[in-house]
Amino acid sequence: MKFKIENVLESTLENAETLMFSEEYYEYLKKNHSGVDTIEVIEQKNEGDKIRRIVKYTPKPIIEKVGPKKVPKEAMVFTEYSTFDKQRHVLDFENVPRMNFVQKRLSNKGTISLERSGSQTRRTIEGDLTVKFPILGAIAERIIYSQAKKLLEEEVECFKRYLRLAAKG
Repeated sequence: MKFKIENVLESTLENAETLMFSEEYYEYLKKNHSGVDTIEVIEQKNEGDKIRRIVKYTPKPIIEKVGPKKVPKEAMVFTEYSTFDKQRHVLDFENVPRMNFVQKRLSNKGTISLERSGSQTRRTIEGDLTVKFPILGAIAERIIYSQAKKLLEEEVECFKRYLRLAAKG
């Protein structure tokens, strides 16, 4: 299933880019996002025109069952492998589930692009979510996407609040 989510940030492109990779933002997100148990930045490297990062996310349990199958809490834990291209203002990501069973059946990758829009920044998340599971795959995709969209919408609201706080100094 392909998806696209767009938001407008009350921030310059340069400011949004800088703050989205700041250690303070990760801490702010951990404390203020109701859907996240923990966020662990495993690695973040600034390599000139690129920023590479590996981040482990542990969401709070949101899906208890898919059809008759019970979903263990660990099934929702994933690691984001991403590279941000500073010239293109695009982050390519792949979210890899930590549980081997889930990893074999779920794929999620895409881009987050930032685009200058006057004094604001347009953030567009585009991606592909695929669940390979007999009969229940399409249902699971819709359920997972529905929950992931809620998490992303709350994340952008957290980021907007963080941008306002950072602007106040």
